[in-house]
Amino acid sequence: MTAYALIGHMGPADQPADLIGRWQAQFPVDLLSGNQTLGYGMGLVVRNLGKLGIYPSEVGVDVLVLAAMVHAADTRINRVQTSQDAWTRELGICVPVSDPELWTGQCAPLEKILRFLTGDRWTVSFRARPEGMADFVRRPVADLHDHGFDGVALFSGGLDSLVGAIDRLQQGSFPLFVSHGGDGAISKPQKDLFLDVAAAYGNGNREPRRVRLGMSFTDKITPGVGREESTRGRSFLFIALAAMAGSGWRGTFRSKSRRTA
Repeated sequence: MTAYALIGHMGPADQPADLIGRWQAQFPVDLLSGNQTLGYGMGLVVRNLGKLGIYPSEVGVDVLVLAAMVHAADTRINRVQTSQDAWTRELGICVPVSDPELWTGQCAPLEKILRFLTGDRWTVSFRARPEGMADFVRRPVADLHDHGFDGVALFSGGLDSLVGAIDRLQQGSFPLFVSHGGDGAISKPQKDLFLDVAAAYGNGNREPRRVRLGMSFTDKITPGVGREESTRGRSFLFIALAAMAGSGWRGTFRSKSRRTA
């Protein structure tokens, strides 16, 4: 079995050390966009949440960055090419976070969760964000009006999440819907379906709202390694997006969905 690792960094000046271990290759993944904000759709989601009066915590942002690294490894390391049994991969990720001490204590359960989801062997490690990257969320000086949402619901565009959305809205709930769409083939039907839901359950005072994470990774981050199409870890990205949004709640929040795919 050959082992591959992805090392997250933030900008060209951030040069983390390689991971220790038996790695066939280690690939750097720059998590920032050209304007020094979070890339791969993460910064846009944070800004769109702010427009709705939701301001995630920095640990909440860490959750999404972690999920981005998981998604990159899961979709950019081909099973047939890199595993002995055409399925089980050996994957490593190193994630820059706001509180590495907090996150390092979660390595073991995270590795167990990811192995259950994907069938692979994972090594998860954390490092501190570089200097100047402590705050990715611009919070207002004073609290704005209450955003009015009573929970978070996953909206994939599939039948199960559609039924879950209708159930919640029929019951009078007002959740914030979150979606992931990595390519146009998924994004447009997902958008069209949500517009139908919003039209059916909106009224003059309030209309269902959704934030969408458009995240995909190209072959540039793992040169010489084929793409993987199984995406078994996509549910982790969905849950992380909901958790990140929920970290901006002033009180408790609920995340409900029948399924994520």
